[in-house]
Amino acid sequence: MRSAPVIFFIICLALMASCNERETGSHDHQDEDHSPAEPVAHDNEEDHDHEKEIYKISTLKPSEFSFVYRTSGQVLPDTKDEILITTPAPGIISFTGNLLYPGIKVGKGQQLFSVSGNNITEFNPEVAYSKIEAEYLTAKENFERAERLIADRLITGEHYLENKLAYEKARTAYDNMRNTVTDKGNIIASPASAYINNLYVTEGQMVRTGDRIASIIIENRLVLKADIPPADLDILGNTRKANFSTGYSPRIFSTDKMNGTIISYGRSTGKNSYYVPVYFRIDYDGELIPGTFADVWLIGEKVPDVIVVPNTALMEEYGKIYVFREMENGEFEKTYITAGQSDGKVTHVIHGLKEGDRVATENTYRLKLSLQETALPAHSGHNH
Repeated sequence: MRSAPVIFFIICLALMASCNERETGSHDHQDEDHSPAEPVAHDNEEDHDHEKEIYKISTLKPSEFSFVYRTSGQVLPDTKDEILITTPAPGIISFTGNLLYPGIKVGKGQQLFSVSGNNITEFNPEVAYSKIEAEYLTAKENFERAERLIADRLITGEHYLENKLAYEKARTAYDNMRNTVTDKGNIIASPASAYINNLYVTEGQMVRTGDRIASIIIENRLVLKADIPPADLDILGNTRKANFSTGYSPRIFSTDKMNGTIISYGRSTGKNSYYVPVYFRIDYDGELIPGTFADVWLIGEKVPDVIVVPNTALMEEYGKIYVFREMENGEFEKTYITAGQSDGKVTHVIHGLKEGDRVATENTYRLKLSLQETALPAHSGHNH
């Protein structure tokens, strides 16, 4: 009977030992599944790869290039398409329409102004018209009588021709004035369908013969003027087209899409400017307002087989341009270059680099800092 407690005690010890083995096995399995050895090694490998990608390297090779030069300019009317309207006689100017302002469209032959000689003693168009009309009527009557007399051979042929010539002369003067003079004075009409560009007079103003009173623009051609500093005149030899924009429109205009051509460039700076102008003639576009200023990007002719570097590779030191060139041992060397024009992304290298050279193209400022702190270690570059 006393063996029963002993047997029970032994069974309890066996159960406790079994539980300890399962618990220990469970911990060992968890340690195996979550071992930090592989993740730590993997993170170190990623850090190493990231370090190698800090400085990207480009191997230079000849390519096609056309520069882009940004400057300012202005949209102008073509001189052939701007017509100046002047007064045919002195007098007081009057507007025949209520809507005569710059930008208003007018038709060919549309009456714009009248010049009246009321209260003008120097020259009164109404008086002049009456005089010419009287001379015409007199010459007409004399010629008609001469025609009747010559038929009956009552006058000589010479006398007849004199009357005919006087009549034709008076009729021409009368017809010319009759088309421009009414009871309100001289009528001034638009010579073409166009837009009013400028008004140089006001209602009731005294004008003299030949005074300009307005200018109109025919919808035909425009001119883009771009201003070039004298130091950069060398770009004109390779400039063929331009893009431009205005402050009132998000649209980018292109001269090559507007039948644009370079018509001339200035040989000297203007009186009030230090720049030399270059002119493009372009098609008329209703969205462009003549006289407005524009941002202009001059685009050069494409040049083949030149060395260019990304602008991200360029560094400046005391006004000199340099790049970091990779040497054979994998280290970087500061290499000064002579830079030409740029298209905004890459720059033409005139001197300092050659085909096959490898230069740092990204994070060059970090590379500069690392060179200033310590000697740069060997670098395993990548072609891009």
